[in-house]
Amino acid sequence: FLEIGIGVYALLVPGIIELLNGAYISMFSEDIPNFFTYSLFRFIFATAVMLIPTTLMGGTLPVLSRHYVRGMGTLGWDVGVLYTINTLGAVFGVLLAGFFLEATFGVNMSIQIAAAVNILIGIVCLYLSTLPGFSLVSESSDRPAPRRADAAEVEVEKKVIDPRFILWAFAISGFCALGYEVIWFRALILALYNNTYAFSIMLVTFLSGLALGSYLVSRVIDGKRDWVATFAKIEMAIGVAAMLALPVFIVLQNSVLIWLRNYLGGSFHGVTLAGFILAAVMMFIPTLLFGLTLPVANKIYINNLRDVGKKVGRLYAVNTLGAVLGSFIVGFLLIPYIGFIRANVILGILNLLAGISILYGLRGYPPQKKKTMYGVVAGVVAVALVSLTATDRISSLHVDMVKGAKTIFYREGAASTVSIVEMQGSRAAFVNGTLVVGGTRGALQTVRMLAHLPMLLHDGSNEDVVVVGFGMGVTTYSVSLYEPARFDVVEIAPEVLAGAPYFRNLNHGIYDDPDLHIVIEDGRNYLLRTRKRPDVITADPTHPILGRGSLYTSEYYQQAYDKLGADGVMAQYLPLHLLGNDEFRSIMATFASVFEHSSLWYSLTDLVIVGTKQPLFADYSALRGDMAEPAINKDLKLSSLDSPLRLFSHFLMGEKKVREYVAGAAINTDDHPIVEFHGPKSIGVKTQASNLESLRPYIENVKSYVDLSGLSPTESLEVMAELDALERSNRYVVDGMINEYRKDMQTARGA
Repeated sequence: FLEIGIGVYALLVPGIIELLNGAYISMFSEDIPNFFTYSLFRFIFATAVMLIPTTLMGGTLPVLSRHYVRGMGTLGWDVGVLYTINTLGAVFGVLLAGFFLEATFGVNMSIQIAAAVNILIGIVCLYLSTLPGFSLVSESSDRPAPRRADAAEVEVEKKVIDPRFILWAFAISGFCALGYEVIWFRALILALYNNTYAFSIMLVTFLSGLALGSYLVSRVIDGKRDWVATFAKIEMAIGVAAMLALPVFIVLQNSVLIWLRNYLGGSFHGVTLAGFILAAVMMFIPTLLFGLTLPVANKIYINNLRDVGKKVGRLYAVNTLGAVLGSFIVGFLLIPYIGFIRANVILGILNLLAGISILYGLRGYPPQKKKTMYGVVAGVVAVALVSLTATDRISSLHVDMVKGAKTIFYREGAASTVSIVEMQGSRAAFVNGTLVVGGTRGALQTVRMLAHLPMLLHDGSNEDVVVVGFGMGVTTYSVSLYEPARFDVVEIAPEVLAGAPYFRNLNHGIYDDPDLHIVIEDGRNYLLRTRKRPDVITADPTHPILGRGSLYTSEYYQQAYDKLGADGVMAQYLPLHLLGNDEFRSIMATFASVFEHSSLWYSLTDLVIVGTKQPLFADYSALRGDMAEPAINKDLKLSSLDSPLRLFSHFLMGEKKVREYVAGAAINTDDHPIVEFHGPKSIGVKTQASNLESLRPYIENVKSYVDLSGLSPTESLEVMAELDALERSNRYVVDGMINEYRKDMQTARGA
């Protein structure tokens, strides 16, 4: 019945989330409380969705233990092997879901497949339970049967420590385990791309360590040994191993990762294999030790066959409750306030103290051995506390190892680790180990176009504007020059805003503007709950394979379209790199499926796609007047965009050619996140040239989208001739960019 309940509820989850959306929107329709209060409410909503199925899942191990354990003499093996098999199943579940099911069948179908398996298990069990004389195991089983201890021997062992010490220590162990998991994932994405595959790599490695540790100790758990003292030593060993593993990983990750990528090849498969190796270097030994703890705790805590199910459940419950608190406190408090390196040290100390507390409560353990262990632990804790003052340097090594880079700003938060570095004469920002914001000429042209294009193409004045993604603040500053009536900036990582002063020469201190309304949130949630009707939305989200795939789906674009006013305009960054042509066309097709009137523009390095609710028809005369405003013109001139003709020289195609180009391309949806799962497979592939080459046959003359009625007949003819020339010149420019990306500079200059 537990398995059937899990499966049935899983099928209902998508609908339940939709029902909760209404309550969520009504609670946070406008301004939201501070970040931590808001996070707490979202935690409550997530708990409301997940509590029932996870409670049912938590019930399966105690129930099976009650039926599977053959006797006190084989208690350790029986419970241990159940936990091992269950955890090994979880490993394969993560591999299947993370690397195959969702990418192949989509999210909802993956849920349905998993739910069907749960329900099938339940039906099979119900059938078996009706068979006369059915038993899960028999004494004649050919499984290894370790030496049996008699009941008296077991009872003696239970009396050597108060069971409450074991419960508290096991709860602390769970707290640390999930806390480490949060920390290790944050460390791992500094070396890998922040996406579903990186999370799956971390989780597979973590669970594999647990499974192997549980199996190894289960083979000897029923032998005669001082298991209470062993449990204490395991906890202390976890603390030491975890404190050492993370700094070693951070110091080695860059050089090791580069070597592994070169050795294995820079492809998706090479990076994935390198990720598994790096994850194993960091977490395999600590998780192997964690895997020892459940069978050992069961061996110590359970003292009669009748209470097997109840006591396994109690141990499992306190461990899991500790895990819940660990993940929440580490993710939302420790990392933002003290950083993940220091948080890792704190958890290591907690593991050491858990081990010491067991020794303290252990009766009959030689006093001299206790004193020795106390001394060792005190020394390790002292060294750990001293290391807390020297961890900032370690934590920023991942960017210092970039050739010629010098870290000038470093901060960790609940969602992101942000570093700002100086390299090759300019500054750049790394978010979660990936370069996402740069001060190169091409990058600056892109972010300025994201501001000026939608503001100039919108027909109104005093617009309400939403900027999704602050970045360096360049787009935000450029938008502010138009003096919008209402100006919201949505940024998921407050650490990015904290680093904004380091780009003051580019953003002119716009973050201090009293008219600027900054919202710490992701763009998707902002559009879900806001009741505002902006005229312009401009978005510079992180690349879709770096954990922001939900900002490239049809549901997100539909949210934006529905929120925009009748004459609304949306502009979004569209990368050329790390996207195969299928995924590149999918993003364009998805955008155009919502914004019927779409146009594509290029910068020196990337593309900008613009969607308008009304057909695009730019008034040349009005455009020239707006661009002549001194502050606006000065900003445009920095990226050679300071006249209508210069702006139009970046036009590639309008709605007709966009539709032709994306014909037959798959739509990227929440259910089928094609870009999120297939985009990373272009890692190591130079996709810019091929994506540009695919666009070249569709380059269109911009004159079909320009209104020249405000010009004199003579000037109109001159401009028409210029626009015809722009079409030809754009083809040459694109040819030059294609050859430049192919490192054929001689042909590029010729083009």
